[in-house]
Amino acid sequence: MAAIALTKDDVAAEFPDLVFDPGLSGFVSNASLGEDTFSPDDTADDIGAAGRLAGYSHDFVDISGFFGRVLDGPVFVQSAISLFGSESQVSDFLAMRIEAAFEYGEALSDAKLGSIRALEATGLGEEVAGFRLEEENSGPGNSVGWYRVLWRRGSAMPEITVRSHGFADYKAAVFRLAHTMDSRFEPALAGEITVVAKPRPRTASDVEAEAAARQAQENLALAEGYDLREIADLGDILAGFDPVNEVFVTRSETALPVEFRRTYDHGNRTGPVGNAEVAEVFLSVVLFERPFLAPAPVQSLRSLTAKSVGEKLVPVMLRLLVLGEDPDRVSIETTSLDVSGLGDYVVAFELTLGTRAFETNWHYIVFSRGRLTFFMYVVGYDLNVADTVAIAEVLDEHAVALRP
Repeated sequence: MAAIALTKDDVAAEFPDLVFDPGLSGFVSNASLGEDTFSPDDTADDIGAAGRLAGYSHDFVDISGFFGRVLDGPVFVQSAISLFGSESQVSDFLAMRIEAAFEYGEALSDAKLGSIRALEATGLGEEVAGFRLEEENSGPGNSVGWYRVLWRRGSAMPEITVRSHGFADYKAAVFRLAHTMDSRFEPALAGEITVVAKPRPRTASDVEAEAAARQAQENLALAEGYDLREIADLGDILAGFDPVNEVFVTRSETALPVEFRRTYDHGNRTGPVGNAEVAEVFLSVVLFERPFLAPAPVQSLRSLTAKSVGEKLVPVMLRLLVLGEDPDRVSIETTSLDVSGLGDYVVAFELTLGTRAFETNWHYIVFSRGRLTFFMYVVGYDLNVADTVAIAEVLDEHAVALRP
């Protein structure tokens, strides 16, 4: 798949300001694809049930915004390929992708916030479809254009996506890139084009680039009027806890959503929070482009039972705690928590983890407020709902008081 995806030279011929982003590129799981569709209801299970086996992408971004230039023109290109179990599954999935895009575009049109139209496409694979989407958003870079072309080549679905600030016409360039990618199928399958992964050690420039990318994410949120660091400040209620591992998670340096993560850790083993002994509080704040996107993570969790949440979290928690325990020796109980009245949408679980050595409580709360989604977990002993909710209420108050 890497031999078929576009190279930096391919993209530079059309859009010389874009550079290859190794952090965004690589294998694309069904879960990752589910987070990057026009339908907020897509899940990894849905995509897997549709027959998708694996995927890969090469992503290219405009980093000039790091240096103060106002972004204009193309800011993102993705060359992606997904493999399916059969040709019919590709056809069905391609149709679903196009249908979801048009539902989103028509919703924008009804709200007078944008428009969508089909692209006439020929000469790519056995089936081909595409669209041009235009969005009018508030804030900097408020005119956003999308081109996406998808086609079927046997049991594979290649696609090209181009995102721009402004509504200039890039149709010809998009199709030239698509034909370049399509022309690689036969030589790649014949072994005439190969790619060998060569690990490269991180350099000082890599560290600087990562720092610049994270700063760009913070600047993007600030430009929208959201200081995520301040919104995530729990210093008053978590006296004696130190904020550690603060980081902006780089998804795209030029587009929402933006995610900020922070962990509060007590210098001793635990510290008092209300009537509970708390070891750690982790929180993630995600700023979405539009308010209707923020509840999606909450609604996804609402569809799970407490038991299924526990089953998914057991291996994760074992890794976090470095227990080296056999899962069969771990007892786990999960129950739903009643935290009504928090945010616009909310879901919460309590998980009690027992091992041969000790027992801990974990409280998980996920809620949305406006354009923000909060994910928080509290780890400790003898946790109670009231003290955990009090922490989440501070975040909710900040979401209301500090929004633009």
